[in-house]
Amino acid sequence: MDGVKAHVYVEEILLAWMARRLGQTVKWVEDRSEHLQSANHARDQLVKFSAAVGGDGRVLGLRAMVLSNIGAYAIRPHGPLLDPMTCAGLIPGPYDIRAYEYDSYALVTNRCPEGPYRGVGMVTAVLAHERMMDMIAARLGLDPAEVRRRNFVRPEQMPYTSSTGHPFESGNYTAALELALSAFDYSRAREEQSRARAEGRLVGIGLGSYVEFTGAGSSTFVGRGMVGIPGVDSARVWLEEDGRVHVQTSCPSIGQGVHTTFAQVAGAAVGVDPSSVVVEQTDTGKVANGTGSFQSRSSVVAATSAHRAAKQLRAEILEAAAWRLDHPPERLSIGGGDVTIDGRPSGVTLAQLATADPADNGGHRLDVSVTYDPVQASHPYGTHACMIEIDSGSGAVEVQQFVVAEDCGTVINPAIVDGQVVGGVAQGLGAVLLEEVSYGSDAQLLSGSFMDYLLPTAGEMPAVEVRHLVTPSTVHELGTKGIGEGGVIGSTAALANAIADALSVDGATLPYTPDRILSLIESATEPGFK
Repeated sequence: MDGVKAHVYVEEILLAWMARRLGQTVKWVEDRSEHLQSANHARDQLVKFSAAVGGDGRVLGLRAMVLSNIGAYAIRPHGPLLDPMTCAGLIPGPYDIRAYEYDSYALVTNRCPEGPYRGVGMVTAVLAHERMMDMIAARLGLDPAEVRRRNFVRPEQMPYTSSTGHPFESGNYTAALELALSAFDYSRAREEQSRARAEGRLVGIGLGSYVEFTGAGSSTFVGRGMVGIPGVDSARVWLEEDGRVHVQTSCPSIGQGVHTTFAQVAGAAVGVDPSSVVVEQTDTGKVANGTGSFQSRSSVVAATSAHRAAKQLRAEILEAAAWRLDHPPERLSIGGGDVTIDGRPSGVTLAQLATADPADNGGHRLDVSVTYDPVQASHPYGTHACMIEIDSGSGAVEVQQFVVAEDCGTVINPAIVDGQVVGGVAQGLGAVLLEEVSYGSDAQLLSGSFMDYLLPTAGEMPAVEVRHLVTPSTVHELGTKGIGEGGVIGSTAALANAIADALSVDGATLPYTPDRILSLIESATEPGFK
């Protein structure tokens, strides 16, 4: 079974039971239509909010109600709670809003169960607070960027605990906004928009500023009532007989490039070239227990475990070599596959140390395991900016420019970070323009194939310019904050804001399909429409 994550379906348990009972391999087969009908759906949420706002655009108080469709039954262990709980907790966003009240409801319906999808709960929360910022700007005649500046948590307030208890450890939200505006050439973009509107064209500009939480430890999950999630992750780093460093972690590769980043982290800590490090796909028989690959845990929790284990392995290698060479470890180093003394070859190789009996290495075992439990979550953030144009005849949307300024803390591999961002933007584009689970009046699924459930392709994707800030996390020594979900969190809000700006409408009902856009264009001509 594939295509879903994080939760356990009864079929998976049944399959394992059948295999054990029959003593042979059992394979589950389903077609795409069956999968779309029965696997979890996500983000079927309605958020209503009201805000008390000063004449200067500062939010003085915020009230929200979150209605989340969780389907006909729950998937385990946390399907019914993830979207309702996470969304409500992040609606204040990166803004200094101290007076906040919310009600969040998980509604049982006759639809598919709700479950996690990239940026779970956070995508909707950011969409809500970013629509609010733009609506405040429109009501007060202020620039949307200026409203954000006036409401951001300031750098000197860090570390900052939000009104819902999220402990933001570090960051400069204004700097991310300014970097995005500079790369976007915001003043030029507004001038182009004014000229286009004078010609009767529907051009919109959207911003999406966000903060998210990643890499949570056991205390965070316990605080959220999610006691079934351990919150720890493990790494094992050892020296193989060929003298190469091998790595296993409890966060498997699922396409996010972690084998590359883990090799870089371990190689830097041991003192060997990353290209010589072998990162193995996770095998629970070879590495200690952990939580797994979600919530950007790979670059935050597993990478910290790998870093610590690799540092300890380096110390063990040098102590073992010192025993053999009768030299203090302070004079030894690692160069390529050899141990050196004061920079000169010692005659002892890593392969020799790896194949030796521990007694010949002074009892030092060249195999280290570390389990890391973060004291709190990390909090990456950023701002997305985009310009779109709507064809008033067809309702089609063209994304003309897209810029991202993000801070994921210490950047391990810029290319992988950029890839995560761009992939997230593609998902945000899908959420805003294309993807919709549709049901008929008889509750039958209408979007049961990719003929009806539309996905973004390269043809719809704009070029995405990515800029980076680096404000290291203070939670752990690597300083990473994670980048797995920010791309979709910020882009959904920015694109939705751009379309609302082009159409001069409040609210947002996603996706903005051509028929919905044409309906909004037609309604705009009616008296009193807003």
